[in-house]
Amino acid sequence: FSRVFSDSNFRVKLEGGCRNRTAVALTGDHSWQAFGMYVTNKMNQFVLDPVMRNITCQRNSTVDFREALRNGSIVLVKIPRGRLTELDVRSLGMLLLGKLFEAALSRGEDLRADRRPKHLYIDAFQNFVTQTAGQMMAEARKYGLRMTLANQTLSQLDEQLRHMVLGNAGNLLSFRLGPMDAKILAPFYEPSLTPRDLQSLPNFHAAARLLFDGAPASSAFVMETRPPRPPQ
Repeated sequence: FSRVFSDSNFRVKLEGGCRNRTAVALTGDHSWQAFGMYVTNKMNQFVLDPVMRNITCQRNSTVDFREALRNGSIVLVKIPRGRLTELDVRSLGMLLLGKLFEAALSRGEDLRADRRPKHLYIDAFQNFVTQTAGQMMAEARKYGLRMTLANQTLSQLDEQLRHMVLGNAGNLLSFRLGPMDAKILAPFYEPSLTPRDLQSLPNFHAAARLLFDGAPASSAFVMETRPPRPPQ
């Protein structure tokens, strides 16, 4: 991809076989010279790292997400933030999520009874989920993809993405919260619980707003959970 913008001979060769004459005839502000340097700078930062290049520059993918969803395989993905740059971490995560969502949406061709539920767990999801991916959450749910998204605080999410995440959460459980998170989540528990209540929950207690028979309960409440078992 980078050679298209940096190697004129390679570009001319491709133009000869390109049927999209609009793409070939780019001129003015949309010419190669206008944005070629910008694109290659971003792409080189992405592909020059040997780890990223070995993952993204293969002719054929060895992971078929559609097949994994169909046969119940377990796919584990480790994206080491210390070894990759922030841009590479975000780009690789977005790329993998895009392929996974595409595989999930393709299950629309299957009968609903054949859409075996699948679970997706993403740690530090704020590093990978964009607003576009946030919009996919509701769509993916219809095709049997159940998502568990983990992060530290709601302030890590921009406002639009935060609304998408909370808007798609039918059941809401909150253990003791910090002041900022309590302020954001308090409207979901009003008038039963206040921000101060959410900040003052005892250990192993959680505020709950649950659905019953598909409809919200009349009021929020506090529930006690079982503490973890001591190590043997």
